[in-house]
Amino acid sequence: MTYLSFPSQESCIGQRQGDSLYICGSPGTGKSLCVDMVCKRVVREKDAKLQVVSFNAMSLASPVELYKQLLQQLGYQTDGINAFDAAERLKVRFFGQKTPLTICVVDEIDALLTKSQTVLYRLFEWPKQAGSRMILIGISNNIDLTDRFLPRLRSRSCEPGLLVFEPYSHTQLADILRSRIESALAPDPQDVFESKALEICARKISAKSGDMRKCMDICRSRASPYV
Repeated sequence: MTYLSFPSQESCIGQRQGDSLYICGSPGTGKSLCVDMVCKRVVREKDAKLQVVSFNAMSLASPVELYKQLLQQLGYQTDGINAFDAAERLKVRFFGQKTPLTICVVDEIDALLTKSQTVLYRLFEWPKQAGSRMILIGISNNIDLTDRFLPRLRSRSCEPGLLVFEPYSHTQLADILRSRIESALAPDPQDVFESKALEICARKISAKSGDMRKCMDICRSRASPYV
C-alpha cells in the first residue's frame, strides 16, 4: 500500500466535521476489507454514536438511486419519494447541527459515472461544505477517477484525500496465504499445502496481478476435496 494523502481521523471525528477520502488500486488488494475493519474500530474506540452506512454502487439500478439507498440505511422511509426529494432530505440530515457524524462508504463508486456526473459531484462536495456532518469514503479500482472525470472538484476546493493500494508482492501474498490457511484449515499450513506450492502460487499471481482473491481461489479449489 502507498499512503499519499488522506483526511485525519482525529480531526474529522474529534471536531465532528465532514471530509472525504478516495481509495483506489488494483483488484484484490484489500481495499474494502480494510475500510470495513477501520470503520468498526473507529466506532468502537472513537465514537459509539458515529453512524456508518455502506453499500456497493453496482447494486443500484441507476446512479440517482444512491440518495434513496443512503436514506434507507440511515433509517428513513423512502416510499413515494423521488430522487430529488431524497437528495434534499439527505442534505438536511448531513448538515443538521444536532445530527451524528456519518461515514458513508460507497464501494465501486465508479458505477455512479454519468455524462453530467451530477451525483458524483454532489457526493464529493457535500463533505467539504461548511457545517457538513458527512465523511465520504469512495472505493474503486480506477486510480484516476477524480482527476479524469471530476476535474471541477479541484477548482471548488472539494478534492478528496487519496489513498492508493499497491498490488501485493509475492512475499505478502505468501504470508497472507499461510495465515488464512492456518486459521481456516490447520495449525500448520504445510499439513494442507507444501510451502513450495504456496510460494509458486504467490509468485505467479504477483507477476500477473497481485490479486489476493485469485490466490485464495486457487488454494480453495485445491483444498476442497480434502475438507
